Amino acid sequence: MHPITTYGVFSLLSHQFIVCVRRNGETIYQNVLSSLKAPKGQLKAWKWQFDGSNATYHGLYPRSWTTYDIPELKLRLICKQISPVIPHEYKVKSYRYTTERALNTSIR
Repeated sequence: MHPITTYGVFSLLSHQFIVCVRRNGETIYQNVLSSLKAPKGQLKAWKWQFDGSNATYHGLYPRSWTTYDIPELKLRLICKQISPVIPHEYKVKSYRYTTERALNTSIR
């Protein structure tokens, strides 16, 4: 007999990715890469207007990735994640991990 598993999704507001695009040193686009609405009274300096229809999640265990399209800049960003493969550790291996790194690009 297999145990029943409950799956839940939650997101910490402060753990969001933010994209900032600059041209000639000037910021031309900045947004939180999340379709969540701006939290009341929290993180007010962040721009929370990303259209969720421009993001697509793909999962192919143990890898997953989210594609973010920014049509006004003709820009596509891909955030890749990997889940660890640990025998007999089903809870831990269900976590997704990603590396955080800044990507600097310029638009001419």
